[in-house]
Amino acid sequence: MNSAVLIGIAIALFVAPLSQLPLIWIALIFLIIPVAIVAVLSKDLRMFCFYLFILFLPIAFEKVLFSPNKDSIYPIPVLVMCLSDIPLAGYVFLTILKLPKIRIQLKGDIALLILLFLAWLGWSLLAIPKTMEVEQGGLWSFIFMFIYLLKGLILFVCLSLIPLNQKELKNVVNLLLIGAAIQSGTLLLQHFTKSYIGIMGITPQNLDFSTFNFERYFRASGLFGHANVAGQYFAFLIPLIFCVFLNSRRGFPLVLSGFVFLLSSLALVLTFSRGAWIATFLALALCLMVTLRHALTRDKVIKIFFILSIGCVIFLSYLGPISDRLLLGDEGASGSRIRLAKGAVQVIADHPLVGVGLNNFQEIVGQYGVREASAGFFKNGVLYLARNLSVHNRFLLTAAETGMVGFAFFLSFLLIVLISGFKYITRYKSENSLVSFGLYAAFVGSLFYMQVEIFNDTNILTLFMLVVGLLFNCRALAERQIMEKGYGAIKNI
Repeated sequence: MNSAVLIGIAIALFVAPLSQLPLIWIALIFLIIPVAIVAVLSKDLRMFCFYLFILFLPIAFEKVLFSPNKDSIYPIPVLVMCLSDIPLAGYVFLTILKLPKIRIQLKGDIALLILLFLAWLGWSLLAIPKTMEVEQGGLWSFIFMFIYLLKGLILFVCLSLIPLNQKELKNVVNLLLIGAAIQSGTLLLQHFTKSYIGIMGITPQNLDFSTFNFERYFRASGLFGHANVAGQYFAFLIPLIFCVFLNSRRGFPLVLSGFVFLLSSLALVLTFSRGAWIATFLALALCLMVTLRHALTRDKVIKIFFILSIGCVIFLSYLGPISDRLLLGDEGASGSRIRLAKGAVQVIADHPLVGVGLNNFQEIVGQYGVREASAGFFKNGVLYLARNLSVHNRFLLTAAETGMVGFAFFLSFLLIVLISGFKYITRYKSENSLVSFGLYAAFVGSLFYMQVEIFNDTNILTLFMLVVGLLFNCRALAERQIMEKGYGAIKNI
């Protein structure tokens, strides 16, 4: 995928969400132009679908397929289909068709990860009888979340069964960078125009900005509809962008990665998501530690100085709002999270074995005296109201919804990724593994973010499994190159 084509895709996808065109024209820009360009590039229909999935993932355009509570002011739970799900379904289908023609080899830790995830989902089924007793949400909430989690597992399995080759991995990384540019551009436009312009290109007149626009700062949310979800997205991608920038020597890849890093860093700040700030900082610190120890060159020193300079400029430019967000009141958000965490502990104590069912914590915790609160978010031109009763801690939420046994499966999955990834990045000590460092750092940062956020958005769950899948894909690619060419012959990703 050459530079000229990348520029064409970037322009098409970057301009579309910023335009004021009617929805039909935006749909044409998003669907026809990228499809036409990628179709010319790709001779492999399976990878063509995968590239489209990567292109559409940050758009986060969703269609509600079914909602049992459609007459309620709280349209939750809902079964949604994301725009990226369409090419993902094609990629999965074509991968299945290709399996009989290849020799399947799964390393032990990858097979164990798949089994642990399946065990987690299987164990969660035991809570179905409890979900049927819940008046709102209940079984439907369980089914919808089960589908979202299963989708992430299927993506991971497909990447494990047929790993990407060197060229395909490079294309995917470039498309992820372009996706970050799409999200950043939309979010920056929202911030500077003080409007929630999204993929629709409109801002409804009846939108209650009191839900979003605080007195001291304006929280933009990009195309995800919620600032915290946008923060999670950038916390995943910025470490990867940072490492790609360090690994790029010249030309378009260097300019693209540097430009996207600048945009994404500014966009991350403007989400005013404290958890995302800290998670990204920890991930970048890990990337810097690895670089300084194993892959430091004069060229990288200059790039690191450039990045630190950008960080200082952004920080000083928004020093007031950042200080307010960190040090002053947060409209009761911290207090409500503490109450929800205490409620989660009580739920776990009462339902220690199988939990209360996936996605049912918010329906149950009210019985423990936790006060109900509502929050709004603007997505796809629609203002949604949601009950803000989910504990902002993925670990507590998992233990409450799937019991301590389910939590053990979930925690084991994370620990194996953590340990296997660490062994990989410490084994291959060269600049060629910087992309892997970025993916691993993003995973480590997400472990912190899980401590302070729900981590339930379907796009973020998919992105999380994509990052894990690409990390192990990088390992498979590196091992293959070492066997074919020797340790010193691994090329830059």
